[in-house]
Amino acid sequence: MDVLESPVYRSQDRAVSHLIPTIYEVLEEILMRCKSTACQYSALHGLGHMALNDTKTVEPIIRRFLREGIYADKVKEYAEEAITGYIQ
Repeated sequence: MDVLESPVYRSQDRAVSHLIPTIYEVLEEILMRCKSTACQYSALHGLGHMALNDTKTVEPIIRRFLREGIYADKVKEYAEEAITGYIQ
């Protein structure tokens, strides 16, 4: 897990803008398929950073996870924070 969300901050940069849809797909896959709490936190952390710039894309991903995913209670709390974009 590394800084996948960084191209979002440079979304106007044509050299990286094509990566953004793939980044969302990767983070959503990790979130929905990985049962590891560490992986879920990592994906939520990246999505949380991205939410500051693109809530309309991030919020449905996290809401779907909360509806359909398998997670611990503490992950649910972090997911709620990630939707706002203000994560720790």
